[in-house]
Amino acid sequence: MLMKRILVLSIISGSVLAVHGITVECEAGCLGTKISNPETVSELVLTGTADASDFYFIERSLPGLRSLDMSGLRIVAYKGAPLGAHSQYKAGEIPAAVFAGSGMTEVVLPTECSIGDFAFSGSSISEISLPAGTTVGDGAFSQCQQLESVIFGHGVAIGHSAFRDCSMLASAIGSENIDVIPAHAFEGCLSLEKFTFGQGLRSVGESAFSGSALKAADMSVCTVLDSIGDWAFAGDSSLESFVAPSHLGNLGKGIFFECGALVDVSLPDGISELPAYTFKDVSALESGVIIPENIVSIGEYALMGASSVASIELPETLETIGDGAMEGMSLLNSVDALSLSSVPSLGEGVWAGVVQKNVVLHVDPSMQEIFESTPQWQEFSIQSTSTTNATPDVVEKRIRAAFDGYMLTVESIGENIDSIIICDVAGKYIFNQSAIQADRIRIDTSHHDTAVYIIDCTLSDGTRGSVKILR
Repeated sequence: MLMKRILVLSIISGSVLAVHGITVECEAGCLGTKISNPETVSELVLTGTADASDFYFIERSLPGLRSLDMSGLRIVAYKGAPLGAHSQYKAGEIPAAVFAGSGMTEVVLPTECSIGDFAFSGSSISEISLPAGTTVGDGAFSQCQQLESVIFGHGVAIGHSAFRDCSMLASAIGSENIDVIPAHAFEGCLSLEKFTFGQGLRSVGESAFSGSALKAADMSVCTVLDSIGDWAFAGDSSLESFVAPSHLGNLGKGIFFECGALVDVSLPDGISELPAYTFKDVSALESGVIIPENIVSIGEYALMGASSVASIELPETLETIGDGAMEGMSLLNSVDALSLSSVPSLGEGVWAGVVQKNVVLHVDPSMQEIFESTPQWQEFSIQSTSTTNATPDVVEKRIRAAFDGYMLTVESIGENIDSIIICDVAGKYIFNQSAIQADRIRIDTSHHDTAVYIIDCTLSDGTRGSVKILR
């Protein structure tokens, strides 16, 4: 059967013109001389050479173009009259914004190509294959509402917001080839449920997958990943599980903000801070939250609205908890603070909306009195449980303390003092010293205006004692 190339009939100036496909062997800057009746062209295959002026000719003169095949084309440099915002374009470059809003549904790219910023933004492309080594500019395919599939070749580099708000994008084949995922790269990709993270991934930018539909984010193979930016997965209401490589040391704030379906999380051991807003309104997370063992601070509102979490364990390294960090954890019934040897300092309203008298705070016996005298902590139902088989015989191995003016003297009876930590009632460190190995130590407190001093000593046999004293 004869294959007809006539696709559409258009009436221009009273005459009927066939809209058709052609192949052109182009010479840079001369495409306009090669095509008669350009308004009739629906499919164009280019071979030979072309420069920026030829792309602008296509944009201005081929309104019916739906398919552009540049697989056999070599893009050369341009220097001349201003085109768009520039009078010079590099070899291999498709000019910025040149096909923005285009009705093209199919584009085949040349090899060794650089796609300018917003070059195809808002176009009707339904799929795109990015050859090895392609550079994709900022927003190059953003808001392509018909784009359903992208294939990434090896060494492809993508820019900020490259596929932002491509609401139909469901397939990202070869995504493991991407080394850097910039800010907002796949934000708002409402149909993107699966994305493979590769071993060579180095960073994930701010809001990179915010508002997407990823169901799982497994980064365990990403051995060189060094950072995940703020809000990286925020608002992904489909995200159920997340695994980070254990070495990762830089985690941005709010990465799971309002990820309401998240139930399984493995955070990296390398972080020292649980950033602000990390689990805010992660309402489906039910199991006890295990905070990595090296965490020093929990940021503001980090667990606010994690309303299904029943228990939480605080690591021994914890020093501070920010404003509203656990606000609205309405099902919380247990806080494990057994490993704490000092009281973390608190921001305002850490447990606002939590009925603390119904929550058991588990502490070491040596810390019970300190927690019971510290604001916010004292609101819990505090229970002490020994975490060691050693007998903490503080009856015979007692800690005594006394002030002589500003000089604080701390003494032990029965064993030498090995280490000492002194805090105020908010848990702020005043003094910290280890490897003392003496039964008496004198400390100058003249630089502190604190009235109440909470002293926690570890003795040479591993037992501990504490005392609270007024100056």
